[in-house]
Amino acid sequence: MSEEKYLWSENYRPHRVQDCILPKRLKDYFQAIVDKKQLANMTLVGGPGTGKTTIARAMCEELGIDHIVINASENGNIETIRTTVRQFASTVSFGGGIKVIILDEADGSARIGRDCVAADHRRLGILVVEYTLYAIQSQV
Repeated sequence: MSEEKYLWSENYRPHRVQDCILPKRLKDYFQAIVDKKQLANMTLVGGPGTGKTTIARAMCEELGIDHIVINASENGNIETIRTTVRQFASTVSFGGGIKVIILDEADGSARIGRDCVAADHRRLGILVVEYTLYAIQSQV
């Protein structure tokens, strides 16, 4: 049996909302979204290490939604937006449902990158609004 090696944080990262360590009111809020299967566009804001990316990924995994995580502070340039985001958003999900783009650390992206996200969201929204959601996260 081959053992895959991942970072410790990836091996033990929560895959369900109930496994996340959050205040009860937030956990209940996110669990209600999962229970209703009504994931919508959202912006998660908080300090480093508060679970923004973890909860976004956990909701996607629990709902069986295809998702991609892009670190905007490292990859928030025109090329990433034009290629990675557009390619992911314009293809059909394996499960036939929606797809989610998690734009992590959006506060660290360059101004041009943020402008491109807004512009691409409007253009892509015409083609794939029923299939793609955006979760934008930033630190305060």
